[in-house]
Amino acid sequence: MSKLENSAGISYRIRKGASVGEPDAESDSHFLSSCFMNTGDYETLVNCDDPHRIIVGRTGTGKSALIYKISQSEENVISIPPEALSLNYLSNSDVIPILENAGVKLDIFYTLLWRHVFAVELLKKKFKLTTEDNTKTWINGFLSMLRGKDKTKERALTYLKDWGDKFWQETEYRIKEVTHKLEDDIQSSIGVDIEGLRALLGGESKSSLEQKTEVVHKTQKIINNIQIKELSDVLRFLSEEVFTDPQQKYYILIDKLDENWVDDSLRYKLIRALIETVKAFRCISNVKIIIALRLDLIQSVFDKTRDSGFQEEKYQSLFLHLRWDKSQLTSLLDKRVSLLVSEQYTSRPIRLRELFPERVGKTEFLDYLFTRT
Repeated sequence: MSKLENSAGISYRIRKGASVGEPDAESDSHFLSSCFMNTGDYETLVNCDDPHRIIVGRTGTGKSALIYKISQSEENVISIPPEALSLNYLSNSDVIPILENAGVKLDIFYTLLWRHVFAVELLKKKFKLTTEDNTKTWINGFLSMLRGKDKTKERALTYLKDWGDKFWQETEYRIKEVTHKLEDDIQSSIGVDIEGLRALLGGESKSSLEQKTEVVHKTQKIINNIQIKELSDVLRFLSEEVFTDPQQKYYILIDKLDENWVDDSLRYKLIRALIETVKAFRCISNVKIIIALRLDLIQSVFDKTRDSGFQEEKYQSLFLHLRWDKSQLTSLLDKRVSLLVSEQYTSRPIRLRELFPERVGKTEFLDYLFTRT
């Protein structure tokens, strides 16, 4: 044990292994629940009218802590761990790697994946769609109500029925469902199987290159005609018919995007598509998608997916940059030290500076600490 004496002459013996927190939010639930430091960022994030929905900061600035706090404090929360999406399925797909290697732009398809997953997850949460029977009942009820009144919303619901009627399935099911549909459409349009497609897109002779150009053109046309229009109809349907109660806010939370949830060759493109999707869902006023990203990862995403006409400043309103000043850090440590000491010794609040000398050499203790951590 280490012995510390505060300014009042009271001694505390700190047990070996005692800690005022863990380096990651998942392991820090005890202190995080009791000592959450509200810097105003929490209110910004849970306010659906506020444009900030991408938490940006370096490692250790509290991105995951905010995600955790929202998941514990708000009612209608959908947390989607990236690994649960099984997006590595795309890397192992029979068709997607072939198209990527041939230079086909799949940005629209990746955006479709995110939009589709989020729309279905929101409806599943809102209407508790956990079985085949209650899903069919819900869809048929809405179709009856909209039939003949609003063709746009009727198309949106028909889209959901065609693509996502198995709402009770796990999220990864929807990734595979949409990917299979794209693979089938491409093979049907080109008129070849997987091996034939691989041969057409991998040839190097002059005639092969001409065929390859034609196949890439046809495939790109299929990709560009993906049902983004119908998905835009879905967003309007969700905004005007489903999530209309301002007292009921819904949140989708995604963290850990810097971990190994998908093959690196796809990660940047999928995150760029995710950012575009987060932006698109702003049209649903009572729904907010909140994601956490390291600053260096965002910069890498933009650098590696930058296309002509790209304007980074158009995304700045989405970013909530986490910053801490000395007084906030001091308050945070005071809360954590007080909890540690009160659980072992006394119920009286204890501040950090009570357990340490005022100065280390000529430097004030807190300045000494903050310049070294």
